[in-house]
Amino acid sequence: MLTTVVSLRWIVVLDIVTGALEERRSDWYAQDASDNVWYFGEDTKEYTNGVVCSTPGSWEADVDGALPGIMMQAGPVQGDAYRQEYRPTVAEDVALIRQLGASADVPARRYSDVLMTNDRDLLDLNNDEDKYFGPGVGLVKLGGLVNGHREDVWLVSILAPK
Repeated sequence: MLTTVVSLRWIVVLDIVTGALEERRSDWYAQDASDNVWYFGEDTKEYTNGVVCSTPGSWEADVDGALPGIMMQAGPVQGDAYRQEYRPTVAEDVALIRQLGASADVPARRYSDVLMTNDRDLLDLNNDEDKYFGPGVGLVKLGGLVNGHREDVWLVSILAPK
């Protein structure tokens, strides 16, 4: 499995929790010829007073037993479940496709024909998120419990490349 997708062109998504810098994460994705979006790992750093204090959940496919996972299936079917990330005892997230054809109202706009998944962290069952993926855009909304706290995220705008 890994050898068929490693040669793909990757995209790195930088995710920064703002205010006082709390977290900075780089996620590595690639899309295969069938249009599945693969997840190859993340480099996560948490900060206290501007200094890295931990790197929880960091993993890279093909290192220390880690395997790539699927972030978005090309042909989703309601009720399907799949592994998103896997590094034993570090990152073990799974997704369940809850709904096809949903809608999501976010500050950027209203999206229809949205895919809704429920994502779980098998290492911490208190982490339970619903994610909404807009066609041609990707993640537009998420909500749920993360580390015992309610977390809600919405797409605010899309900037055109310069």
